[in-house]
Amino acid sequence: MAYQGYCPTAYNSTKIPVLGKCILRVLHKRKMVPIMFIVTETDSVAILGLDTCEKLNLFERIMLVNKENPDIMQELSDCFGEIGTLPKIHHIHVNPEIKPWLPVAFANRAMTQTEQNYCQIEKVTLSIVFGCEKFHQFVYG
Repeated sequence: MAYQGYCPTAYNSTKIPVLGKCILRVLHKRKMVPIMFIVTETDSVAILGLDTCEKLNLFERIMLVNKENPDIMQELSDCFGEIGTLPKIHHIHVNPEIKPWLPVAFANRAMTQTEQNYCQIEKVTLSIVFGCEKFHQFVYG
């Protein structure tokens, strides 16, 4: 099976030690689905991985939201309803004594084939982790 030798990792690529693992056949929506359960000793919350969520059809991937597919915006209004808006009118005042700053450094890297298949929030998280690791000295001093 594809999980032979599988070792889970945290977002920073740190390997998480596996205490045990097994494949359980789970009945979900009248369908038997083989799910890999991994037992680890961490202080984190138990999660269902991306692969498991896809097998159980717990979410739908939406790769692009634009004016051509407004049905998705309407159907998932609880997700997209208030993005980019504030509840009332606000005024932003810029202090003229503060000089604008210029970026000191740039960094980029190509995503692996697996990373290209991540959903948008996972890609954003990946970029934040990459930036923090790359510019560790700027972040932590």
